[in-house]
Amino acid sequence: MYAGKIMEIAPAEKIFQNPLNPYTKALLAANPTVESFTENIQSTLHGEITFPVNPPPGCRLEPRCPIRVEKCKAIEPPLEEKQPSHHVACHEV
Repeated sequence: MYAGKIMEIAPAEKIFQNPLNPYTKALLAANPTVESFTENIQSTLHGEITFPVNPPPGCRLEPRCPIRVEKCKAIEPPLEEKQPSHHVACHEV
């Protein structure tokens, strides 16, 4: 969930093996592992965080999304089944 909107729903195994939404990928990348414990971990998302009380039109992740396209600014992506039992809110997935 990002800024009050569900971005991806799937069984846990699918989420961890093949995340589709850029926000899910960023969340999983931010999870420290034993190998990365001493490394400097930086977020893969940059930009202004969306305020959930009054979100802009379009995708709530758009200001920070590394794969955004023009329609992301105006059209909120619906939560759609992109793979069996794997629902994602993203125009580019």
